[in-house]
Amino acid sequence: MKYAIFKDDNGYWCWRLIAADDAHIALGGKRYRTQGECLAAVAQVKQSTDSQIELSREKSAE
Repeated sequence: MKYAIFKDDNGYWCWRLIAADDAHIALGGKRYRTQGECLAAVAQVKQSTDSQIELSREKSAE
């Protein structure tokens, strides 16, 4: 897997997680003004390997 960072059409930095088969499996839910802020968010996600999984009752934003 790999993380990809990119600028969206409005010039904000975003990230996504890409599987070995190039499938996009996660997209960061926030846009960042700087590349550094985006990289810091990716680093935080990478450190969360021991995070718990919680069932949310919120409706998805489909």
